[in-house]
Amino acid sequence: MNRHTPEPWQCYADVPSTDPNWHIVTDVSRTRVVANVHIEPSNATDSANARLITAAPELLEALRDLIGLAASAMVQANRDGADYDIDAELKDASAALAKAEGSQ
Repeated sequence: MNRHTPEPWQCYADVPSTDPNWHIVTDVSRTRVVANVHIEPSNATDSANARLITAAPELLEALRDLIGLAASAMVQANRDGADYDIDAELKDASAALAKAEGSQ
C-alpha cells in the first residue's frame, strides 16, 4: 500500500524570487506541495534533484514491478535448469524499495 502522496508529481521553479525553490506538486493547480528544493538559479544539480524527486512515485512502481518480474524469471529459469542467479541485484533492489517505503 502506498502511503505517499499519489502521483503524478510535477515540479516548477519560482524564479525569480527572493528565495527561489523548485516546488514538487501533485497537480496543475499546485495545491498540494510534496516538497520544496531550494535552488540557485540555473544550477543543473538543483534541477536534477527536483526531477529525481518528481519521478519518485514512478521509480517506486517500476522497481516493484522489476523485482516481481526478475523473481519470477529466476524461478522459471531454475526450473528449466538454467544458471540464472540475480540474487545480489534483487537484494539491492529490495533494499532500495524498503528504504523508499520506510520498512528497511
